[in-house]
Amino acid sequence: MSTSTLTSSNAISATHPFLSASVLLDRTEQTINRTLSQIVAVDDLESESSLAGSVFWRIKDLLDEGRDTMTEQERLCHIQSTLQAWATSAMPDSIAHQVCQACLNSLVTVTRRKALVILNHPLSQEQVEDLDKAWGVSFDAIITLPSELKSLWANIPPEADDIQVCMHVQPVINWARSRDIGLLSGDMIIIGGELVATLAVIAGMDKDILPVCATTRRESVEKTMPDGSVQKTNVFRHVRFRQIPIPIPIPIPIPVSTR
Repeated sequence: MSTSTLTSSNAISATHPFLSASVLLDRTEQTINRTLSQIVAVDDLESESSLAGSVFWRIKDLLDEGRDTMTEQERLCHIQSTLQAWATSAMPDSIAHQVCQACLNSLVTVTRRKALVILNHPLSQEQVEDLDKAWGVSFDAIITLPSELKSLWANIPPEADDIQVCMHVQPVINWARSRDIGLLSGDMIIIGGELVATLAVIAGMDKDILPVCATTRRESVEKTMPDGSVQKTNVFRHVRFRQIPIPIPIPIPIPVSTR
């Protein structure tokens, strides 16, 4: 495994323009935990003599250090600098070096926010640009449904009850939560479609994933035709992405039934 150092390309700054230090810390812990689970076997964790298991628990302890004594910014720096020190001090071909280096290499994804698109239509160019400017999601970090799930999402049975709809969209939830997609705290799902299906997917995601919907403004364009008639066309312009608050707040009191 190649050796790398903490540079501007893989070091995590606590002053990210779109993600708070708290979210960056969560993403760092999630990324390292996923990396550890992929490269350290279960048998190694159960063996007291396993070098890989020893490094695994050493890094897990590192993630817990300073929870009550350090700021989030300090913990981010502490985790990165400690992993770098361990990787540098270990023999290049040792288990300790390989595990620490894998964790360091994985951190490049921490500052790269993703957006998962669950819609019945592709994003417009305006929406792609808005994601980049207002949410920090670059074009190559936009993930769309595979074709079979697009078809499933576009064909919610109208005769189905709520339980059946939830079962119908379970494959979408499973895919969105999969390791291959690898969503982290602060990542987004852009969602729209049948209401019960939409709520089912939102409920099936981790609470630190942000559900958002697209808002549009309708503009009417009138054109006089050669025969004197007027053709009216409605054009929908993208305005913004709006976060869907979960649980949905109720701004007015609900009357209590006296029955």
